[in-house]
Amino acid sequence: DIYSESIQIQISASSLLSENIATATQMVMQCLLSGHKVIACGVARSYANAQFLVSNLLNRYDFERPSLPSVHLSLESAVGSSLVFDQPIEQLYQHQFNAIAKPGDLLIAFAPLGTEKAVLNTIANAVNKEIQVIALMQLYAVFYAVLSLSITGYIPAPEYPEMYDSAVSYLFSKLLFHRLYKTASALQNEYPPAC
Repeated sequence: DIYSESIQIQISASSLLSENIATATQMVMQCLLSGHKVIACGVARSYANAQFLVSNLLNRYDFERPSLPSVHLSLESAVGSSLVFDQPIEQLYQHQFNAIAKPGDLLIAFAPLGTEKAVLNTIANAVNKEIQVIALMQLYAVFYAVLSLSITGYIPAPEYPEMYDSAVSYLFSKLLFHRLYKTASALQNEYPPAC
């Protein structure tokens, strides 16, 4: 059933992709600690996974903490409506990305099938602007990759490939906040605020 499949995907992702997720987490930490932002995008069901990741960065995750600079490339409201009306589907995110992306930022792109042209074009745009990219995608229904790192891991293909996005997004968020705030907590203990 779908619940068993989801659990199995999370187990597989955590064991087979742990090094990839750790490397991606380090990239995001470096981006944020140097004063830059994370930009996330996806289409179809992965749109919601990108939105979920940004929600975790902006809002509390496991505990109260400051918001982390992050933006979801959005197709909602009047902005999305005008983009859908005026742009070819392959270029949906280009105007938003070009307006907000700055050197030092990081793009996290969700494209579970590896064929989502709007996301792939945003990745190409980021590479052309020399912006780091973490691309989460399943290639040929059997590989899941953090492409900017040129690392792939084999996981049996599920019926719903965007489940990988959800599993990796969850594991990624947990690890990011553990590392980021464990580090901050250790620094606070080492250098307590002056009374």
